[in-house]
Amino acid sequence: MSHWIDKLQLTADDSTFAVAEVNALIGILAERGFGKAAVLEAAQIEPSTLADADCKITLKQQYRAQKAAEDLCTDPGLMSQLARRLHLTTYGIAGYALLSSPNLGEAVRVAELYSPLLNLKFSLSLREEWPNVRLCLTDRYVMDEDMRRSCLMLELAKMATLLRDVLGDDFRPHDVRCAAANGSELDALSEVLGCSVQASSDTTEISFDAALLQQPLPLSHTGTHAACLRVCDAMMTGLASRFDLVRHIKELILKATGRPPALPELADELCVSQRTLRRRLVVLNTSYNRILEEVRKELAVRYLTTTQYTTEDIAQLIGYSEAANFRHAFKRWTGAAPSSFRASHCIAAAAAHSPVHAGYATTSKSRASSHHRLLNETTASWG
Repeated sequence: MSHWIDKLQLTADDSTFAVAEVNALIGILAERGFGKAAVLEAAQIEPSTLADADCKITLKQQYRAQKAAEDLCTDPGLMSQLARRLHLTTYGIAGYALLSSPNLGEAVRVAELYSPLLNLKFSLSLREEWPNVRLCLTDRYVMDEDMRRSCLMLELAKMATLLRDVLGDDFRPHDVRCAAANGSELDALSEVLGCSVQASSDTTEISFDAALLQQPLPLSHTGTHAACLRVCDAMMTGLASRFDLVRHIKELILKATGRPPALPELADELCVSQRTLRRRLVVLNTSYNRILEEVRKELAVRYLTTTQYTTEDIAQLIGYSEAANFRHAFKRWTGAAPSSFRASHCIAAAAAHSPVHAGYATTSKSRASSHHRLLNETTASWG
């Protein structure tokens, strides 16, 4: 089997994460007397999305949901408690592919191979140090410090739950190291994992008996495993097709700076009929308008956080004829007006890219240069 992750080159802005983990998180909050509105608003997730198994969110949306939940209940062990509920059956056919694996070594290989189907946020690898083996979690996506901490807390505890699903409830690691957790979080992890958890500067790993790698699993079944892998391959093929087409459309939108192409123009560029293009996008659970909004939103965020372009300038650059329409759309996307968003997301590098300081107000050449730089950065971020 080919390595899907190498083919896809997914980013934290790609909508590949099932909403199952967010649903479980909202369930925990409800048990503690908290509503879901603040979490969904922070993550920019529509309530209807939670009930649609085919809808996907981005890793950044999931993190924002986790962060909002942590802020609500101020429990350092919240991610560990969430992980206890994330059994393999949460992830559908991919979970059954792991359960029916012949041994743990194969289960780990399958988990890494089909990681988007399991909402995995870090890469998995095994390092044998006989008589032990270490299951290592390493960075897959670009994350800031707090995003990495929150996701690592969840993922590490989730690995313990999945290992117990595969091996049996009596599984206990020998020791665990975590690269991004404070003292109270380490205590919460220790309780869930059933062993000591040590802080580490750069390593996150779970150590256990190496003999377990080749030990037959309780629910191993050759026929079921093969059937599950075929379905997983088909699902990953669909995912790959979605991002190949969507990314191509995004690139065509970026090339048409100022005025985005109309659907007939786009269909002609892709050498398909409008009807065929619409049908393909429906199959991928998206639409041209949704893709266009994603491009506009990403460009708008980049302009607001790395330049001093006015709202009117940005509206024109991303294809809005009226600044008021852009302001309305941006507030719908982010929950904040462009000026408020810029004020709350100022970064140190902004001045370095500021068209005002670079003579933007009087030099159209510098404006074009800055604009093309941002277009190139946006394209590069899609992998």
